[in-house]
Amino acid sequence: MNPDDAEHLKAFMEHHIPFNAFLGMQVTHMDDGEAEMMIPARPELTGDPFRPALHGGVLSSLADTVGGLAVFTLVGRTRVASTVDL
Repeated sequence: MNPDDAEHLKAFMEHHIPFNAFLGMQVTHMDDGEAEMMIPARPELTGDPFRPALHGGVLSSLADTVGGLAVFTLVGRTRVASTVDL
């Protein structure tokens, strides 16, 4: 993946998908077929206040999104992919 495509994809995933931006998702690594992302912890993302632990839906959303990002690193701008099957 060339650097211009990588920067475009990073910006798209972090800022142009409203749900990702709401959760604060950040791309920490991308390479062909590989991706890492993170979500900074915030109190409103807590699902179990007794531990405390992130809500499972937040973790599922992150896993779904980073899987999609790994695919996007391979298919380029001319193809689409969907992660609706998680």
